[in-house]
Amino acid sequence: MIADYCKENKLNDLGIPCYVGSGIHVYRDHFYRFLILPRYDTDIFGLHQILSMDFVNSLVVQMLYALEYIHAKGFSHNDVKAKNIVLRSQKHRELGKNQAMIIDFGLVSKFRTSQGLHKPYLSDRKRAHRGTLLFTSCDSHQGAYSRRGDLESLGYNLITWLGGQLPWSSLIQQPFLNFMHLAIKKEQYLKNLDLFFRECFQDKEPPKNLTTFMEYCINLRFNSKPDYTYLRSLFRKDTNLEHIFGCGRLSHANVNYVSIETNTKSYNLRKRRGKENKEETKKENNDDFDWQSVIASHPEKLAKIRTRPALSPVAAAHLPSTPTIKQIRA
Repeated sequence: MIADYCKENKLNDLGIPCYVGSGIHVYRDHFYRFLILPRYDTDIFGLHQILSMDFVNSLVVQMLYALEYIHAKGFSHNDVKAKNIVLRSQKHRELGKNQAMIIDFGLVSKFRTSQGLHKPYLSDRKRAHRGTLLFTSCDSHQGAYSRRGDLESLGYNLITWLGGQLPWSSLIQQPFLNFMHLAIKKEQYLKNLDLFFRECFQDKEPPKNLTTFMEYCINLRFNSKPDYTYLRSLFRKDTNLEHIFGCGRLSHANVNYVSIETNTKSYNLRKRRGKENKEETKKENNDDFDWQSVIASHPEKLAKIRTRPALSPVAAAHLPSTPTIKQIRA
């Protein structure tokens, strides 16, 4: 539970959005699935500026707390980027007086088996290259999703927030993008971090905590649990964070929130526990679509589409031991 996690880590809040409601709505014979969250302020991408080091440090600390919570429930986010990180309040745009929330759980996947074990490193073409290609991790390019993949994507974002440019940015603009070419390009750069950061920042010196963070990520084994406390300490040294978690304006302890339970039979992060409501939503025959009427009909009580893919036995890993990213690229 989020409240327990906050108490354990002495936090007033956590960067996980509050859950209002979800369901499906039938309109002109089409089913629309929706998730209702509180209205937050702009996303980080919408700030349209290079962020200060203090801002980035505080932002990373909050995202590491949020990702640690998601990972602890057996899920990986798989689409960490500025457009999926929003500020809670419009009143204070400075992050020292605000909280950041990670949103958009559409690509979330489980990295554990039904027995609670970490899935082995296996390439899956059907699931490969998902997410935002500029920030997609090397594991995600292979269709293998993990905790270290989220951290790698977060590292790519850090570079752009601080004014750097990822070396493969030009490839993304090509009309006929070869996904595997992009994946190989990333692997080549991550074999040589010195070259990678020179390409990212040109004549500028990259922050030490950023280089240490990326080096930690590429040496992390696929099934290893990251040391989140250590990673947060890298970004806590150079900034004052005393106000970040202390505003107390909105706490998950006293509002409704989504609890990401470890449910080995469910592959959908947004599913709620309890019996399935089989009542069909009433079809809307009016030509004018009105969201107000949808919300007024208590959408949280609508039936949810439950996708239950057949569980296939997990094959043994191709490698004798779980490799690090560095070993795979060697």
